[in-house]
Amino acid sequence: MPLYDQYTIANGTSLWVWQLIEREDTLRQGIEMYPALAQRLSGYKSEQHRREILAVQHLLIHAGVSPSEVTHDAQGIPRLPQGHISISHTRDYVAIAMGPRPLGVDVEREREQVHRVAKKFIHPSENFAKTTQERIQLWTAKEAAYKALEWPGLQLNSELIIAPFERASARAQRLNQLKELQMYFFHLPQHKLTVALLK
Repeated sequence: MPLYDQYTIANGTSLWVWQLIEREDTLRQGIEMYPALAQRLSGYKSEQHRREILAVQHLLIHAGVSPSEVTHDAQGIPRLPQGHISISHTRDYVAIAMGPRPLGVDVEREREQVHRVAKKFIHPSENFAKTTQERIQLWTAKEAAYKALEWPGLQLNSELIIAPFERASARAQRLNQLKELQMYFFHLPQHKLTVALLK
């Protein structure tokens, strides 16, 4: 099973990454088909989506978490009985981050299409992100921060600002609320990944 890597980030927060190359029947091996998982898998017509969900189960086991302990709230946000969890998956990689503080993780494949939607998520102060790789990294940062903040309807191109990557920080402001985040950037083959921790 290709556990790609595990990273210890900070303050009890860890990241697990799985390279998704197995077939569905292989991924089903060793996984307890508890009722919520069986129902979730039956709701997906796409084999790719089922493979991603199954890979998440394997990562949870690697992380020492019983998959049946993970629930999803009304907004689809994953929850643990204690601590915080965030999940992200693409066609090639699956990632989970867990820790004691609110957090978010996002992984995305490097794609040229990011330039077509740049105005929807890039603030003028984020003009340091120009290349495809930089803009995908910025997109993962925005998505990870959005998950950590849990502010529905947050405007990514105006209310959430990512500092230049070397500063590894971000801030979100809505009305009189200001929140800051610590960012952790990762580079995978043809993919970018970001973990955001709420300060």
